Amino acid sequence: MDNDDIEEVLNDDNEVTPEKAEQAGTKKVVPAYMKKEENKTEEPKGKNKKVKSKKEKKEKNKTSKSNKKLIIFCVTAVVILVALAIFIYVLLLNKKYEKYKPYEEPMHTYAFDIMYDNGTATTKEKVTKSEAIKMAIAATLNIEDLPGYIDTNTFTNEIWVKYAVANQILSDSEINELNCNDNVTYIEFVRYLEVSKQKLLGQNLKTSTQLEFKDTDKYTIEEQTYLQDLIETGVIENTNKKLKGNRKLFKGEINELIVKFAEKNNTITLDGDKININPDKVPSNASEYTYILSNVDKEVYEKPLQEGEYTDYVLNPKECYIENKTSYSDMKAMVENYYNAVLNVDCNTITSEEIYEKLNYLVAGSMDMDVIEEYVNYVKSNNIKITGEAKVQMPIIYYDGVDYRVRTKLKFNVEQSYVDENLLLNDLELEDGYEYKSGENELLIDAKLEIFVESTGCKISSAPISNMIIK
Repeated sequence: MDNDDIEEVLNDDNEVTPEKAEQAGTKKVVPAYMKKEENKTEEPKGKNKKVKSKKEKKEKNKTSKSNKKLIIFCVTAVVILVALAIFIYVLLLNKKYEKYKPYEEPMHTYAFDIMYDNGTATTKEKVTKSEAIKMAIAATLNIEDLPGYIDTNTFTNEIWVKYAVANQILSDSEINELNCNDNVTYIEFVRYLEVSKQKLLGQNLKTSTQLEFKDTDKYTIEEQTYLQDLIETGVIENTNKKLKGNRKLFKGEINELIVKFAEKNNTITLDGDKININPDKVPSNASEYTYILSNVDKEVYEKPLQEGEYTDYVLNPKECYIENKTSYSDMKAMVENYYNAVLNVDCNTITSEEIYEKLNYLVAGSMDMDVIEEYVNYVKSNNIKITGEAKVQMPIIYYDGVDYRVRTKLKFNVEQSYVDENLLLNDLELEDGYEYKSGENELLIDAKLEIFVESTGCKISSAPISNMIIK
């Protein structure tokens, strides 16, 4: 086949095929796309793949298992260490809190716990600055509210902060709406207590103690005087450890400071009475009382309480104090004013009008003028002259189920009288009368206070004294 034939075959239909090429007597022509396919020669399976022996496989599996075991061991160790750390932390934390838990009960007994914002003295809880200044003032004055101060609800405990500023316990705006909920520090609360003592009680601080704290130099001269006074009054201990005064306080520490501050400074008592510290004077039923006074005989505490008709409602002195401590000053004044008038009678000066004026505002209901006039005539006709004093035995105030009872000691001297019977007001109402000794007399009574307005007040029951004498 000549060249023309070859060209004809190659140009036929413009497509070159192997057959045409063969016909043309030329080399086999392969299109580009077919060359690619031909170049893709398939290598025999496993040609370049390394075949592992059984030994290698075992070693790999062994290594893999070892790695897994190591990972599991490490994870387990970490978990155990974390759990152990948490356990130790909780244990130490509970040990830290445990020493303060005993102060929760006296906080309740003294009715200080209700002064916290949430009404509880739970040891672990934090205390804010505005809450702390309220607690300091309440512990110093033994009060629950501040009559006359208006709360505009600008921030929590605003009226207590205002009171503190007005009495120079705090500087102006020291506690405000921006920081009132910040946690109080130890040294801040110490200052609140001690400045309250100075400004509200008018007491000077005791500062002769040499501070031993390792970080004493971190505190101002004023702060050091506060610490000295707390040490000398027995509220805190003087140690050679760090005080760490900038630490945030929790309620347990606040509770301890308040309870000891109130007891050592006698802020829970009235008229400067001192809490008893002599173990020989502790009565057998001390648990029934909020506190025991040094100037009240333990036998007075041990005498049984009177019970009214409804025994289910009886409150012992401790329970009564928790509910009514803010009324104790008024109760005491009411009883002493009434019986001081009854125990001081002079036949030369007594008048019905005087007795009515002195006593009518103190008694439940209104005094019977007929009873008063009968007694005045009796005093004059029998030349009776008596002088004496009534002293409430604090804190023996309780509720007998019907009336409040206030244990009161009556000391009086019958200076002159033609008779021994019916010498005191209301005795004439008795069928058999009551006899007194010439000269000195001493009686212990549980004076009755009748509730005259439900939940708001009570007044003297002007019953014959002989009906209230404690045997």
